[in-house]
Amino acid sequence: MKRFFTLGIIILSSLFLITACSDSTASKNEDPPKKKEEKEEKAEFPKAATDPEDMMLEGPGKLVNDSYSEEAMKEAFKKIPNKLSTQEAYDAVIHYLAEDYKEDYEYYKNLNTTIEVPGSDKPGNGKTLNVAILLDSSGSMAAKIGEKTKMEIAKEAVRNYASKLPQGSNVMLRVYGQKGSNADSDKKVSCESTEVVYELNTYNEGDFQNSLDQFKPTGWTPIAGAIQAAQKDLDGQSNDKAENLIYVVSDGVETCDGDPAAAAKSIVESSLKAKVNVIGFDVNDKGQQSLEKIAQAGGGEYQSVNSAADFEKYLLGEKNKLWLEWQTWSDENFMQAQQIASDKFNEVQNRHSDILNKIVEEKSRLEKGVRLLNELKKVENGFEVEKLINSRYNTLVEYDDDTFKSLQNEIEDNRDALQETIENKRNQEQGSLN
Repeated sequence: MKRFFTLGIIILSSLFLITACSDSTASKNEDPPKKKEEKEEKAEFPKAATDPEDMMLEGPGKLVNDSYSEEAMKEAFKKIPNKLSTQEAYDAVIHYLAEDYKEDYEYYKNLNTTIEVPGSDKPGNGKTLNVAILLDSSGSMAAKIGEKTKMEIAKEAVRNYASKLPQGSNVMLRVYGQKGSNADSDKKVSCESTEVVYELNTYNEGDFQNSLDQFKPTGWTPIAGAIQAAQKDLDGQSNDKAENLIYVVSDGVETCDGDPAAAAKSIVESSLKAKVNVIGFDVNDKGQQSLEKIAQAGGGEYQSVNSAADFEKYLLGEKNKLWLEWQTWSDENFMQAQQIASDKFNEVQNRHSDILNKIVEEKSRLEKGVRLLNELKKVENGFEVEKLINSRYNTLVEYDDDTFKSLQNEIEDNRDALQETIENKRNQEQGSLN
């Protein structure tokens, strides 16, 4: 019995060893269980700009478009890796939610702050003023008014007027009826006599006085011939280049069978488009009517003078017209410069306000982005990210404000410079008329 019991134990022990060996062999033949690896993705976003100009150029964010919504932001942010650092979280929200300032940046950079008045630099649309004086040298101009002859009075008045023309103006003096005499026998030679004694040029006191000394009152009165000759004198001075004025000074009517009204009309209708003014010096009623027709046909004015004082007063009035033209020009251009500057001020102000609104909207959007990252547990310290957002906000606001003020100052300086130039030009020209 004891033998059987011992044998049983031996058999059981053998079975146990076989099973253990079998399990050990199987364990060696099977692959060891794999350890589950969790590989976290690294956050890789472009580093957000720190310079204000770079901030203006780095947008728009990937989600900033017409289809932007908080739902779209939530879907995009779910895919962002976990455990973002403060800088990575900031870079992420900028990458997705930065505003588009590129157009505003270009506007600021390319804004033309110069102030230009689209007018001329002088009255008459920038044209040169040409004044042609046609002076009667017929025998009747030898008659006296007071202690001086009509010719002496006319010469003095014409010289004073010519000396007061605006700087840059040209003057010429043509006389007519200066040859022969007022006798019938000399009519032909006298009616054919008209001569330029001072060529079209700027005023020179000595030369102009010498030209006045060259003739005396002697012959007939070929007004039509003088006007026709003046048209040739001004040849090349078309209306797009110059403002042409003709002053016919006469103490009587046409006596050489010409048609001065037709001659005046012809010169007005030519490319010169000259205005023909007529000064009747001590002329009777019938003579005035005839001379008025010349002025009407020439698109100008007729003025009757009966004394040296009248003559001076009339030409002084003509000078004052030029003075007032410069004043009007100055006032209009000054106000135009003011208006153009004001329009630019308003334009820049509106853009400045628009940019500021964008900056405020961007800050709100970025803060929503940080809160969402917090909710999704993507970032450890959202408060620190918000500090970076505030810093960006302040940087952009300061840049916008400084740029806006700088542009306004440029506009203001350019306006002031132009207005000063306008006033200086006016004072210079008006001063030359005094």
